[in-house]
Amino acid sequence: MLQQRQDWINSILDNLSSKENNDSLASYILVVVKLINEQEILTGLDTEEWSLELKSSLQKWCSRINSLLTSKNDVQKWAGAILLSLTISSSDKLFKDHWKSWFNLLFTNLKVKIVSFSLSLSLSLSLSFEEILCFKLQLLSRISEIIFLFIKIIYI
Repeated sequence: MLQQRQDWINSILDNLSSKENNDSLASYILVVVKLINEQEILTGLDTEEWSLELKSSLQKWCSRINSLLTSKNDVQKWAGAILLSLTISSSDKLFKDHWKSWFNLLFTNLKVKIVSFSLSLSLSLSLSFEEILCFKLQLLSRISEIIFLFIKIIYI
């Protein structure tokens, strides 16, 4: 089971690297969100012993999140925020290991333009306004969860 998760993570990372334009990255992130949730790729990792290979894959995963969050491209920042949200909600261990750097990245570098991006996303992906609005609300909810978790850690 862990090997399969490691393979999924590596495959996602490889595919993320190959996305050359904003539309293909935006489309792929939607696929990744669905895949991670349906296959529970990041869920339950905290209860199992990590192999050296899985640790390496997860380190690459976290590094990729960092690089996306620090990108000058708004779509890449948005993708980083989505992956960060999924990671934080799925793995306490990854959160504990990386929360300080993620906190700094979110509040010093991340200026996601959600409204304008949502509009361009709906046009480029031919999604209905309702689907984009729903996705936007999920994104805002996840970002607020991230901020709440950071505040909780700081004051506890």
